[in-house]
Amino acid sequence: DDLGEPTLSLEEPELHYADRHAARILESYNSYDCLEREFDAADAEFDTEEAVEVLRKCRILVLRNVFSKDVVAKTLTKFNKYTRDVSIGRIKPEGTTTYGGEYFILKEDNSRYNYMATQDLAFSDLLTRDSVLDILSDNSLLGEDFIVNHMGTLNAEPGAPPQGWHADCDYIFGIDSFEEFGIGGH
Repeated sequence: DDLGEPTLSLEEPELHYADRHAARILESYNSYDCLEREFDAADAEFDTEEAVEVLRKCRILVLRNVFSKDVVAKTLTKFNKYTRDVSIGRIKPEGTTTYGGEYFILKEDNSRYNYMATQDLAFSDLLTRDSVLDILSDNSLLGEDFIVNHMGTLNAEPGAPPQGWHADCDYIFGIDSFEEFGIGGH
């Protein structure tokens, strides 16, 4: 159902707290950019500034063809070795990376797994794509001096049922955080 045009505007000065988030959600709900727009990194017409603007506005960006088939094949080979090594006990499914961060494999349900990868799964071809770096290093996002601390993926096996909306983690300050602290969300 069409909810109509949002009645709140981010320009209204009284939107100092959670109202501004509600206004952004309503604006996103009726936005082609947020619901349907995709970018193709391999397209000669690809515009980094437009992609950054969509990411800023929608907090999500669909960017296709970022990696070549060779990079995807190389990543898949390493990933398959990693999961096989975990499954046969060669490496533990949980531990600490060389940077002190945690890596893990978490079974989300019968057909979904959440992987926080070890350092050997990350390599320069995967992390230094110009299209990705140009977007992330925009001053309105991470800026030029960002550091990648962790890299992970959520994988669904073939035939996995679609997921509905869900929260990935608990509320920062508890379920009553809005009433107690004026901060909602997670």
